[in-house]
Amino acid sequence: MDRESIHQQLKIEQDLLRHIADALRAALDWSAADAGTARKLSTVRFLLETLQRHSHRLWAIHEYDGYMTFVVAHAPETTHAVEELKKGHESIRKRIGQVCSRFEHISDKDHATIAELIASVREILTEYEAHNERELKVIQDTFNRDTGGEG
Repeated sequence: MDRESIHQQLKIEQDLLRHIADALRAALDWSAADAGTARKLSTVRFLLETLQRHSHRLWAIHEYDGYMTFVVAHAPETTHAVEELKKGHESIRKRIGQVCSRFEHISDKDHATIAELIASVREILTEYEAHNERELKVIQDTFNRDTGGEG
């Protein structure tokens, strides 16, 4: 995969991520009094599952057919950073899966657990976005490196 293809792929993926995260935040901020707690929970769960599916797909592409291979090939000294990013993928995947599972079994009357889960989703979003910023930095640093030879 060449630099331009990677750049275009990442731009599209980051735009999608931003839309999913914005929609999830809007659902988290939604006042349950407006339409009821059950509807809010359903919407949050749907959007969290969307984030989960997007991250599984996105990170599989990154890890097996995307920028990670390119970065390590062009800057072998980034191997450790790329491995750390892969570990971050797994950690976030696991957290999203755990929270999604808890949403499946929650009652709309269990306000304490709902508040806890909402806080967990906010933390996941923050972690997810920080992780993506770290990924972008590794990519940008690799793309912007001066390989010399221009004389």
